[in-house]
Amino acid sequence: MKVDAILRTVLMSVAVTLGVAMVAGSALAQDVGGDIGGGAGIFKPKNPETKKNTGKAPKPAPKPSRTPTRKPAPNVELENRVEELLDKGNDARDARKYAEAQEAYEGVLKLKARDGRAAYGLGNVYTDQRRWEEAEKYYRDAVEWSPTNVDALVALSVVLVQPRSGADNAKRFADAQGFAQRAVQLDPKNAVAWDRLGVAMQSRGVFNNETEHAYRRAVELDPQFAVAYAHLGRALKRLGRGNEARRSNNGKTRSRSCVAGSLWTPEIRARSF
Repeated sequence: MKVDAILRTVLMSVAVTLGVAMVAGSALAQDVGGDIGGGAGIFKPKNPETKKNTGKAPKPAPKPSRTPTRKPAPNVELENRVEELLDKGNDARDARKYAEAQEAYEGVLKLKARDGRAAYGLGNVYTDQRRWEEAEKYYRDAVEWSPTNVDALVALSVVLVQPRSGADNAKRFADAQGFAQRAVQLDPKNAVAWDRLGVAMQSRGVFNNETEHAYRRAVELDPQFAVAYAHLGRALKRLGRGNEARRSNNGKTRSRSCVAGSLWTPEIRARSF
């Protein structure tokens, strides 16, 4: 199979390239699932969507006319202000101005106490700083207030597999699997969600056909997803099928340098999951 054929090439390339990344790319890549895949995770959650980044213009306030009119509906003004603050938070986060981003997202919550996008944005800010407990809190709020937000479900699953001393890791790993499962149910073509499902299962010590299936779905949906190939290779080894992970590509796959290079294209280097 094509998937099996390129595992050896990918695993060798990932090991070399991600070793360099720890020095040269630490500002751009985040290690997720530390004990899964040898820390070979690259995760930068996407910003919360706004009307600006989805191409939808905010609702304009009614134009004044010669005849007396009522003031613009409060909900229109409120929504426009929420969009402005979300955009401000997104721009600040992209510039790594985390205090400004935090202030903007918190400003949204002052206007709309249960805004899922603002909570997700705060989770992103804390994830960027590896402040896992705060990130978990806000991601949990985000998925409670916006249950169909796949990005928040995936991000929460990532945060929950970060090992923490004194925490109930067994419950957190089980939760991570549950949130990843919800994500793939909502978006079956989301390669990252499938990969995170596999990682969550491995975190629980589950190495079975379902774990393998999750990783295979990830690489089938995104053949450029080198980290998922590495995760799949490790799972196969644990299943006693290391020969599949080492199988020769018979000349049908890309060179190691090509695969390694693909990991650090601008798109992958700052990949928005």
